[in-house]
Amino acid sequence: MRHALWPDGSLAQHRQDIDRYFAGDRREPAEVLFALTANSVPVGFAELSIRNIVDGCSTDRVAYLEGWYVVQNPS
Repeated sequence: MRHALWPDGSLAQHRQDIDRYFAGDRREPAEVLFALTANSVPVGFAELSIRNIVDGCSTDRVAYLEGWYVVQNPS
């Protein structure tokens, strides 16, 4: 799903980023939310962060949705 959202990254790079996140070795994303079916099959996710600067905001430390993806027509 991550590669479908950000296809410029290789599968290997996405795997490395995911492994680093779960190992606690990354500061961003701050959180990852998963959408699961009743059978615990992943059908979507969202990556969230806190950014110091966001266009159009006059404050710092802004909650930011880095990206989200939902599987179309999950089986």
